[in-house]
Amino acid sequence: MDKREKLEFILYQMKIMIKKKDYVRLIIISRKINKKNLEEEGIEDIKILYYSYLIIYYTHENKFFDNAICYKAIYDTLKKRPQVREKLPPVIDFDFSLDPKNLLENYVMYLAIDSYGVEQVKHLHELREKYSDDLEANPHLKNIVDSMLSTELISVDVEGYGLSNLEIFSNKVEHSKGHYENLRKQLIQHNLRIISTYYDRISTKRIAELVGVDLDTAETELCDMINRKLVTARINRPDGIVNFKQKKTENETLNEWRFDIHKILDLIDNTTNLINREYDVEVTS
Repeated sequence: MDKREKLEFILYQMKIMIKKKDYVRLIIISRKINKKNLEEEGIEDIKILYYSYLIIYYTHENKFFDNAICYKAIYDTLKKRPQVREKLPPVIDFDFSLDPKNLLENYVMYLAIDSYGVEQVKHLHELREKYSDDLEANPHLKNIVDSMLSTELISVDVEGYGLSNLEIFSNKVEHSKGHYENLRKQLIQHNLRIISTYYDRISTKRIAELVGVDLDTAETELCDMINRKLVTARINRPDGIVNFKQKKTENETLNEWRFDIHKILDLIDNTTNLINREYDVEVTS
């Protein structure tokens, strides 16, 4: 069997696992393919099918960032080599659409609903810089990308972004209701991050007003961010006050440790000298 036949056979195995809904074996089989081999010329159609199958797995597992990367791989492949469309129908296995607009929407939206992190922010910046023309043609996507990267407070009303008709929120997609809730969660947490950079001390009531949610939601999301170390804060519930502390850099932390170590060593040295002095007094007496 040549390389293409081997890849097609693995894809066939993955397809069977999807039909059986055996997601554990699906991901195990997928690892038989080295993704570097998919970058070779002439097998772009296989690459697209492979990532479309992975999307089914990542959707089932609620792995938003991995989903976004898969959509990006398919979108970039079709954009770079549009002739590949001739080898594939507009809709491939499991009703997966190869419409460029749909692929871009899913790429953007799965990034938007993913938890805040370095990689997520990196890809959002890449979207705004390298896909600026594509975003200009899709204002609703440009709006959500700009909002997620904004250094100001944004609206947490998901409906106001005009995204309700996207595939990610439709009944066609597993966990679609959860996607809607996750997007709102990320919008709320964005506002909380912004507030943490401007305030050292603020009332929980004022936070809820600034974010645009009720008090319980604001506290719940803030506690979640504190637990995941996305912000550094202490909540005084009896007084309804939140104290934010700026996250220390690695150098600041190391300098503090060095200072503490020197302080401990000085105390040990002083204590040793005092003990020796007392010992000398006892000996001479």
